[in-house]
Amino acid sequence: MSSPKAIQLNAKSVRVSSVLNRDAKQFGKQFMLDGRDDTCWNSDQGKSQTVSIELDQPVTIAGVRIMFQGGFVGNRCRIEVERSPAQQEAAAGVSPSGESSLASSASASEQPGLANDASTGSTTARKYDVLCTIYPEDNNTLQEFPFPSSQEVQRMRFVFEASTDFFGRVTVYRLELLQATC
Repeated sequence: MSSPKAIQLNAKSVRVSSVLNRDAKQFGKQFMLDGRDDTCWNSDQGKSQTVSIELDQPVTIAGVRIMFQGGFVGNRCRIEVERSPAQQEAAAGVSPSGESSLASSASASEQPGLANDASTGSTTARKYDVLCTIYPEDNNTLQEFPFPSSQEVQRMRFVFEASTDFFGRVTVYRLELLQATC
C-alpha cells in the first residue's frame, strides 16, 4: 500500500475561529495552506480555537499532518467529521422512506457527538461526530496523525481544546489532510 498524499486545500474551503489582532493579511488562514514553513495562521487568544474545512466533494481521508510553532501548540485537538445525510436521518430515527422510527426517541440535539458549527455563521446546526482526539507535541516539527480508520468526509473541523500558550493562542505553519490511496 502506498503512502497517503496531501490534499490541496485553498483558503475558500477553510474557516478559522479567530486571527491574531484580526490581521488576516499577516496571520490569516491562507498561510497554513501555502506549504511554506515561514508563514502561518495565528489565532487570537481564547479557549477552543477551531479550523473548519469544507471540501468540494467527499474524499477518503487517512490522517492529518500539522506543523505548529513551539509554545503555541494546540496540544489537545478533537477532530470531528460531519455526518452524512443518511447518518443524520438514522440518528434522528428516520427511515430511508422518510418515516419516523420508534427505536430512537431522542432528538438530534440529544445525540452524543453532535455540535453546532458556530465558525461558519450558519443558522442551521451542523452535526459532527468525534473521529479522534490527537495530542501534538510542543515543537516545530511536521507531525503526522493517522486516523483509526480512513473516513469519507466532505466537512470536518479541528477543535483545539487546549494550548501550550497561557493565553490559548495557536500557531499553525502547515495543515495537510492525507488522502487514502489504494
